[in-house]
Amino acid sequence: MKRTCGAIATWMALASVLVACAQARSAGGLGQGPGRIGHPTGPTQLVLRIKATGGFVSPTVMATRLPDISLFGDGTMVTTGPVPEIYPGPALPKLLARTLTEPGMQALLRAAAGAGLLGPDRSYRTMTISDMPTTVFTLVAEGRRHVVSVYGLGIAASPLVSAPERKARRALLAFERGLFGLSSLLPKGSFYKERPFEPTALSVFVRPYQAVADPNLSEPTTRWPLAGSLATFGRPANDFSASRCGMVRGTDATSVLELAKHANQLTPWSSGGREFALFFRPLLPDEHGC
Repeated sequence: MKRTCGAIATWMALASVLVACAQARSAGGLGQGPGRIGHPTGPTQLVLRIKATGGFVSPTVMATRLPDISLFGDGTMVTTGPVPEIYPGPALPKLLARTLTEPGMQALLRAAAGAGLLGPDRSYRTMTISDMPTTVFTLVAEGRRHVVSVYGLGIAASPLVSAPERKARRALLAFERGLFGLSSLLPKGSFYKERPFEPTALSVFVRPYQAVADPNLSEPTTRWPLAGSLATFGRPANDFSASRCGMVRGTDATSVLELAKHANQLTPWSSGGREFALFFRPLLPDEHGC
């Protein structure tokens, strides 16, 4: 009887451990140990995002703008690549991806905490210059979503900016710059080489095509590869006047991406006997459409 009771106690203790592990994993378990910072662990779960919003930019840029940096729970970091200084520019933006190990994730989260991103939500807006973008830092860690926004990050601070805000701005700018040069921020061997990011879905903005006056910029027409007319594709885009927006994914996205890789921002796309201008916005793992 004693042996049976002991076995039952052992199994109950083991069950308690398994339940605790399952709960930790569902909460973002890789960061739950002593001295570690908890974070989501799924490949579509956001951990960190740095994105510029607003500013004096065209409606096209506003609609298709991508985050500068996005880090996901499985360690995948997606960043915007260099933009070629040509006109017309390529139809697709350049995105790069690399993978961080869990020690790399922890080092990054500690750096984020040092930059003030694990505290309460804050907004730094003291600036005398108008029409500048606002940089929004979003960090998901320790069971909370932390958001810090900075207007005119990297611009020389106004004399009106308080000493604490100046210090906070410097820390956030240094953190952001460190993410584009990971060797200065993370330990050796905690991240892998950059590779092209291959989206599996994208938003497509459609507008009636307007011919370019310069004859030297005449572009060959590309045929829209999917069924249905672009005239009724998607639905009206609220933040991009006279445009429609729809999402393509899976094999449809593959077909569109293959053609878009060889197109530019002035390429006319034919569909249903008409020509359209298309603007592409690749979707990141946590994004779901227009």
